[in-house]
Amino acid sequence: MVPLLSRPLAAPRNSRVPWPGAVPVRSALAASALVLLLALAGTPPAHAASTPPSGIAAQAGPQQEARIGPRPDWVDLAPIPEPDPELELQVSDGVYILMIDDQKRWDGAEETVHRRRVRQVIDRSGLEAASTIQMDFDPSRETLTLNSVRIRRNGVWRDVTQDTRLEILRQEDQLGNGILAGQLTLLAILPNVQVDDTIDYEMTVVDSRPLFRGAYASSAGFSTDFPIGFLRSRVSIPAGRQAVIRLHGRTDQQPETVTADGYTTYTWTRSAVPEVADEDSRPGSHVHWPFVELSTWPDWSTFVSDLLPHYEPTVPLPAAYRKSLDDIAAAWPAPEDRLTEVLRLVQDEIRYLSLVMGTGGYIPRRPEEVLASGYGDCKDKSLLLAAALRHVGIEAQVALVNTWAGAYLPERLPSNLIFDHAITRAEIGGKVYWLDPTLTHQGGRGAAIPQADYANALVLKAGVTGFEAMPAYLPRETDIEMIEHFGIPRDWNHDMTIQILSIYKGPAADEMRRSLATNGRASLGRSYLEYYEALYPGIRAKTALQVVDDRDENRLTTTENYILTPEALRTPEVAGSFTFKASPVFDALARVSAAGRTAPYALGSRRKVRHSVFIDSGKLNLRKEDARVIDTPHFAFSRRSDGAAFYEWTTERKTTVVPADQLREHLARVDEARDEAMLSYSIEPYLADLDKRKPAPPSALSLAVDDFLARARAQAQAQAQAQAQGQAQAEALPRPQAGQPGARPDAAPPGAAPSPPSR
Repeated sequence: MVPLLSRPLAAPRNSRVPWPGAVPVRSALAASALVLLLALAGTPPAHAASTPPSGIAAQAGPQQEARIGPRPDWVDLAPIPEPDPELELQVSDGVYILMIDDQKRWDGAEETVHRRRVRQVIDRSGLEAASTIQMDFDPSRETLTLNSVRIRRNGVWRDVTQDTRLEILRQEDQLGNGILAGQLTLLAILPNVQVDDTIDYEMTVVDSRPLFRGAYASSAGFSTDFPIGFLRSRVSIPAGRQAVIRLHGRTDQQPETVTADGYTTYTWTRSAVPEVADEDSRPGSHVHWPFVELSTWPDWSTFVSDLLPHYEPTVPLPAAYRKSLDDIAAAWPAPEDRLTEVLRLVQDEIRYLSLVMGTGGYIPRRPEEVLASGYGDCKDKSLLLAAALRHVGIEAQVALVNTWAGAYLPERLPSNLIFDHAITRAEIGGKVYWLDPTLTHQGGRGAAIPQADYANALVLKAGVTGFEAMPAYLPRETDIEMIEHFGIPRDWNHDMTIQILSIYKGPAADEMRRSLATNGRASLGRSYLEYYEALYPGIRAKTALQVVDDRDENRLTTTENYILTPEALRTPEVAGSFTFKASPVFDALARVSAAGRTAPYALGSRRKVRHSVFIDSGKLNLRKEDARVIDTPHFAFSRRSDGAAFYEWTTERKTTVVPADQLREHLARVDEARDEAMLSYSIEPYLADLDKRKPAPPSALSLAVDDFLARARAQAQAQAQAQAQGQAQAEALPRPQAGQPGARPDAAPPGAAPSPPSR
């Protein structure tokens, strides 16, 4: 189970977050089918909590070592099916899953889950994966017992439970995402496993369920992306407790229902379950793998009532924090500005860290604890934001969402298994704001702040009976605009200059701001240079990437400057096929394979982009391109040019999902638009004309004469320098006085009057 409200930074708008009934990762086989079971059954994985809030039962002590013990006496053991040759053809990674059998019993408080897996090694490629068993559990509220491990070889079973090496590990796989799960992993290393062996093992997990002790929800999947010989899910609840059951996806399978020994048991069984291959970019509203869910909550209002005591935004705030909020209220009289400043305070000053052990995956920490520690996860920060907004006079509550499958939430039964994130709902003068305090580097003020758009939200407020729709993002102007300016050389020995101005607005500005902060300006500049190097080999950066950011307007501009030297410009790769490519248009017109596809295609959020090219040269006459318009139900595309100095491409996503039966037509039109979004021309004739102005190369005779004259000039300069040096040395010698040896005969003695001039 995904922790109720734990997630790192907000996922992209078309991201995929696993949820019960959807297990897309084939590599689950690599460790064991246990990962599959967790998702199919909706069983809570390990989560952790800091100090439990009042009203939450004490958590169990940590389990420090592996336990071996018998299975519960109420478990029913099904016979192992024989391998199915048709299913075996669908097996990959060398491991054939013969059985997945989950049996759960809820006694009104605790939940006990018995898991049995049977798998056969059919190829050497599966030997390593099949020889180990892994199971994660939360030691603060779960106990894990290994019941048995058996291996069949040549038709003979042998019990290797006591010969199996058991290790308890702590692996924080999501620490890089700011999630501290506190999980332990039981690693069982099986002895002497060989190809063709069949492995049968059982485990039991007891979950104390310290929070949801009075109600229960579960789910089970009917298929996944690998074949299964026998698939069974049994759920037992106390007799007399009312439960609602709902099927999802392409299935009408009803449970077998039996009441005995004080429990009502619902059983779903399937045999020879073929694989249902995963498909990329599925929307969250699509049920790819059918599943069933069961819930004892009678309605959503009851579920909200159970959680509301832990999410009341009237919680007290520390005095120093109240003072900061009072200063904001005094400095910003407009409520929209107050909302902006308080949101930035929580986003920018409280770092993301999620402690999801125990009840920590469901219950937020108190604001004073969050502020003292300086960190919190989505539910911590959402409660803090709601309380802070209320302090400055703005109505606010915490709301639960699913970042990927939000569009499908209204179809689900009340359950703690279907949410993966928390945000804040605020309201000013009847206008609703959906705020995500886990985001960073978000811009805009008031209504210009990009809103969280997870389709539906369950607001934790008294009287709420269901989901509130969240408006989808609709671009009011161009989200991304790129302007390329090509300075064509006007002489044979001049460089070509290329300047790219990129303007990001709204959510695109937020994404770019985060990218700059995460990757660094220099790294991003290198990646852009690599992109243009593929188009124009030999290109060089003239300046570093320049950035101008107006956070309040949520407008971010980058500038790149490059040059192509005369030598690089004249290579056949560049001059023979000089390319103008509308890269943001290409990005907006992504594609996916339609081969064998049955699922709709998720396009992502709606977006408008524009790419313009300006060519600064009066004599580079490129052919005129006819205007092109492609308008479909899902996107619009246009291209125009004046044939000499200007080209412009635009595209807009008009929807977020393409139905499967419209995908081939959509992709055909996408390919048309992508073909029109890149133009190539030969500029060799223009460069050849420039080269005509280049001086003619000298003849051999003129080179010889130039060489002779140069040597003569050098010799004359050397002689002149030697003569000047000798004269300087002579003048530096002392001169004798008159009457002294060496004096000139006509030299006058010191002090004598000068002789009259000679006639």
